[in-house]
Amino acid sequence: MKEDIKLWKQTRLRITTKMSNDDFKLMCLLHSRHYSHKYSEPCTCNKRILRLWIEQLDNKLKDE
Repeated sequence: MKEDIKLWKQTRLRITTKMSNDDFKLMCLLHSRHYSHKYSEPCTCNKRILRLWIEQLDNKLKDE
């Protein structure tokens, strides 16, 4: 969990208006791990889902 928090914090700093492919894949991996679902990659055309996943990870992986 601590490692995931660290990874997400570093990734989150890089995500502004665009997201690299590596950051996208890490976001998908972390979301599947912390929200108990199979790894999946939402369509990048669906900005609503991407924003939702980012927000959920922000909330879940806060510094504790």
